[in-house]
Order: sequence, then C-alpha cells, then structure tokens
Amino acid sequence: MAWCCAVHIFTWYFLLLPWGVGRATGMFFCVSQILYVKGLTMRVIKSIVLSALLVCGAAGTAFATNGLLLEGYGPVSHAMGGTSMAFDNGAAAMTNNPATLGLAPEGNRIDIAVGMLRPNVRWDMGQGMSERSDSRSFVMPAVGYVRRQGDWAYGIGAYALGGMGTDYPDAGMYSQLVVGKVLLPIAYNISDKLTVGGTLEYIKADMDLVMTDPQYGMRIFDFRDGSDFTGATSGWGVSGKLGITYKLHERVTFGSAYQFKGELSDLTGDGARVKNLNMPASWSAGFAVKPFENVMLTADYTRIFWSDAMKTLHVSQGNIAMPLKQNWKDQDVLALGVAWDILPQLTLRGGVNFANNPIQDNVVPLFPAIIRNHYTTGFGYRFNENHSVDASFGYAPKVEVSNGAPFTGTVSHSQTTSQLMYSIKF
Repeated sequence: MAWCCAVHIFTWYFLLLPWGVGRATGMFFCVSQILYVKGLTMRVIKSIVLSALLVCGAAGTAFATNGLLLEGYGPVSHAMGGTSMAFDNGAAAMTNNPATLGLAPEGNRIDIAVGMLRPNVRWDMGQGMSERSDSRSFVMPAVGYVRRQGDWAYGIGAYALGGMGTDYPDAGMYSQLVVGKVLLPIAYNISDKLTVGGTLEYIKADMDLVMTDPQYGMRIFDFRDGSDFTGATSGWGVSGKLGITYKLHERVTFGSAYQFKGELSDLTGDGARVKNLNMPASWSAGFAVKPFENVMLTADYTRIFWSDAMKTLHVSQGNIAMPLKQNWKDQDVLALGVAWDILPQLTLRGGVNFANNPIQDNVVPLFPAIIRNHYTTGFGYRFNENHSVDASFGYAPKVEVSNGAPFTGTVSHSQTTSQLMYSIKF
C-alpha cells in the first residue's frame, strides 16, 4: 500500500504540478486516496459521484479536434487513433461504446485520468496584421468506475467531452466553451457473442465570450468569469448512447454505437444568454481483429451529424443581440489503430484519425474547430494484476481556412494532445 501511494503521489504531483494544474491535481489525488480503500462498493460509488460533480465543475476548456469533440476518449482509445467500438478500453467505454464494458474481465475497475491539449491558433487579418491566440494549454480531467459481475456491467463516471476557445488580447477577442458529462452506463451479455449496452448522460456546458467589432473597435459582448474551469454562462441537457458488440470469430469482434443528440438549455449568466448550442448525434461502427495472440488491429468509422446541431448561435447581453452563424457540415471520421503486447506487462499502441473539416469556410476566429487529421501513439504498463498506467500522445498538423467579412483573413490551427491514466482493479 505504501508503494502504491508513493507512485500515486509522484504521478499526480511531480508530473502534473509543473504544468500548472494544481487545482485539478489536488482533486484527483484526494479522490484516488479515497478509492484506494477497498471497502464496500457503495463507498466507491459515492466517491465517484462526488468526483464526477467536481470534474464537471473543474474541467478546463478542451480545445476542439473532431469539431467540438476529442479524437479519442481515454488514453487506450486515443493512442489507437480514437478507435474504441469493438474492444475493451476501460471505463472510457461508457462514453465510447458502453457495450464494450461487457468485454472487460470480472471485478471492479477505477480509472483516474487527466488530458492536456496544446493548440497553436493564429488569425492573420491581412494588411500585415496577425495575432496568435494566448490560449495554448488546457486540462481535461476524467474519472470512472465500472463493475463487471456475471453477464452485467455497470458504473458511473465523468469526462470532459470537448469544447473550443481562443484569446486574442490585442483584438479584444476571447472565448471559452467547455462541455462535460456525468455518465451512467450499463451493459448486458445476451450470449457469449452478443453484448448490448447503454449510457444515460447528463451534459453541462459553460461559456465565456468577449467580442469586439474588428472594424470599429466597439465592444459587442463581454461576459467572462475569469476562471479557467467555469464560464460566466452555463446550461445543461440530457442525452444517451446505445451500443452493441458481436464476436464474429474468436479473433474478430464487431461493434457499433449511436449517440443521441444532446439538446442543451439556454446558457445564461452575467446578464447574457446563448441559445441553440447543442451536442451532435453520431453513429459509429468498427472492428477489432487479432491476427496474432499479442497483436490487435482496429478500425472505426464515425459519422457526426453537425449540420443538425451547430447552425446559428443566438447571443445576447443587455440590449445587444447577434446571431453567430456556424452552419457546420456533417463530418466523416476514419480511425485506424494497432496494439502490440511486446512484453507481458507492456503494450505499445499507435493510430491515425482522418476527418473532413466540418467548417469549410467563413470560420469565426473565436471558434476555429478546423483540425482534420491526427497521428497518435502511446503505451500501457501493468505493474501487477491490480495496478496499471496508460499514456497517449497525438499530433494534429496545421489546417488553414480563409474568412470573409466581418472576420476577414486566414485562421490556422495545429495542436498536440496527451492523456495519462492510472487504473486500479480489485
């Protein structure tokens, strides 16, 4: 126990504090110490509920990758290009494909994770004027508990779903949108081949916005709470996800999931109101194939229905109201991954994630969710049968999109992402 606590302190404090995430780190450390006590399941669940609420309140802005969404949830999936439909990928299954919880071994599992996004966004306004966004580092916490007992699997958790944000101090522009979820998943093995699952989701969104007329320099909107973890306006909604897995062969598994659209309430606060912000529906399907006992190949296809979710945001504050046209296109995402158990305790992973740009023209520089492709890698290391660590890293090459009035010029965006997770099984 002392050895485990020492590893825990080193991981959360010495690795994360230099990144300036003490607030999130402290929260995770306290939660993890509670979870080390292998008491009654209800004690674990109560701890996870508390952490879930903290995660939704403390998740910093998650910069967009596949639109508003991350290219992969959990370092196992992220390292493999975001694939997750047809294999066990830990507690993150509750937000990926809840049916894969039925592929996990019997017992309890707790995953405590943190992600870091480092975007590089520049707005070239023409006539020799350009500005790089000062929003360059964002933290994404996550925590999940799952239990597999017989044919049933269930759990609870919270994940930073995604978002976007920029900061152009010279231009008087700032935005921060963060979306988080509290999740209640359940899965059932109908047979030794077929598993079905579902997740009930509570969604919370926070938004800050400072907007200045680029031509006349007049302040249009100004609502910002000054926190990296919350927003001046907030709203909520309820959604859900259904999934299945089917073993076509002892070495081939098929999986599919449908995410229902998340319609959010108006985001309100500080005398401001944001209408018509919704989370998209999506459909995914994929395969996991094991050509060798220690090698797994994965492939997923996802269709994200942005056109029904990101249309026009209606923003108002005081006597000022303005529509911010989005008009996003539906997005196709192809993800490929590989996992190689190079040693009994060590797994190496890699992947790619290819997608079209949902914002093809007239990008609002405050919300430049224009990233297309990602290249990912990572590893998993098992200390013993009860404790393991997983890590992932992703790189997204630069994408440029030209704008018309009123935000004339060119917006470019590249970024790196990383995730780290500590898992406890008992």
